[in-house]
Amino acid sequence: MTHTLCIALLLTGAALAALNDVVSRRIPNQLVVALALVAVAGAALERGPLAFVIALLLGCAVLALGTFAFSLRILGGGDVKLIAALAAALTPADAVSFVLITAACGALVALAYATYRRRLASVLGAVTRSASATVQLRRHVAPAISGLRVPYAVAIASGFALVLCAHVSIAGSAVIR
Repeated sequence: MTHTLCIALLLTGAALAALNDVVSRRIPNQLVVALALVAVAGAALERGPLAFVIALLLGCAVLALGTFAFSLRILGGGDVKLIAALAAALTPADAVSFVLITAACGALVALAYATYRRRLASVLGAVTRSASATVQLRRHVAPAISGLRVPYAVAIASGFALVLCAHVSIAGSAVIR
């Protein structure tokens, strides 16, 4: 029962974050804190103190790595916090899958949003120029996508849901066991 409730709360919270990001381009801190609490409390209640510690450490590690992405203006602060909160609900291996799947979903969301805003050509041109020199990614891409403010929480929620769906279809579980 606790497992199902945790997953339902995490998915609902992720969907609310995505909706709020689409509407206002903001992810409320209160929502992210609630998701983080559900993630670590669910680990503690279902599997004990070690799972609680692992969830905390994983969330902190993802937050630290996300802060680096934030410093490069790759992700927004709310996006980083949301990814860390949701990653805390997963195993370390699943958290890596979550980040990679979220990045792929993010690319799709960014392309769809650039198309919607009629900026696809400039974004694709910037990405093409940057393909040969990843170090210069920020210099080329940032001017092309500045002002777009892509609602990345949509990709985050999608990546999280896809990781959970993979586990439900394979093993019937997604949270640390």
